[in-house]
This record gives sequence, C-alpha cells and structure tokens, in this order.
Amino acid sequence: MLSQNLLPSVRTLKMKRGWVFQHDNDPKHTARATKEVVSGSRDTTLRVWDVSTGRCEHVLTGHLAAVRCVQYDGRRVVSGGYDYMVKVWDPETEVCLHTLQGHTNRVYSLQFDGVFVVSGSLDTSIKVWDPETAGVG
Repeated sequence: MLSQNLLPSVRTLKMKRGWVFQHDNDPKHTARATKEVVSGSRDTTLRVWDVSTGRCEHVLTGHLAAVRCVQYDGRRVVSGGYDYMVKVWDPETEVCLHTLQGHTNRVYSLQFDGVFVVSGSLDTSIKVWDPETAGVG
C-alpha cells in the first residue's frame, strides 16, 4: 500500500562537483515555484533548476563557504552557509539583495515565509530577520 502512494523521481538534476545539502521547491507558493527547484552546494553556489528540462537556469554566487540551507518562495531565494551568513537573492537577476550578518558560527537551518526569515546557527542562536531591510526583526 505504501508503494502506491510514493511517486517516482521524474528527473535527476546533475551537478558537476560538490554536494547538494538542501533544496527547496514549496508547492504552496506560486506556479513558478512548482517548476523550479533551488539547490545549495559545498562549492559555495546555489543553482536554480528547471524541473521540466533538468537544466540549470541560474547560478547564484557570493557565499564564501558551503551553502547548508535554502528556502525559496517563488520570488526570493534565501540561503545560509558555513560562512556564518544568510543571503537574500533575486534568482532571475542572480543578484544578492542582502547579506544578513549576526551569527558567529555556521548557519544550519532556515525558514522563510515570504515575510520573515528565521535562521538557526551552530552558535546556538535563532535570529528573525526582515529580508527587505536586512535587519533583525
């Protein structure tokens, strides 16, 4: 019965190097989000993939160490990394809009609801950010 409820992977997205730590494609967001997925990698990049073609559409660069966590709301990408930073991206232009600094160790978790970013770090802190102003909320 369980096997009847599982959907097989439709497409495998191949990276040339590095490891994918986390990806996000949350179907509760816009229709665009359901055809794109974002991956973060040990090679410090984020990649926006078109699920229907398997092609990498955008590469986001700016982290100084491995990207550990990613959230995508269909409009903005938020990433956290081993460089202690949280970054807010415009995936279409491949521009980092804000770098949220304040953690003193690796960022291991993120939650982004389109309004606030919540980040958790190995420094044992949790921070709530306003991604539009780059300030702590």
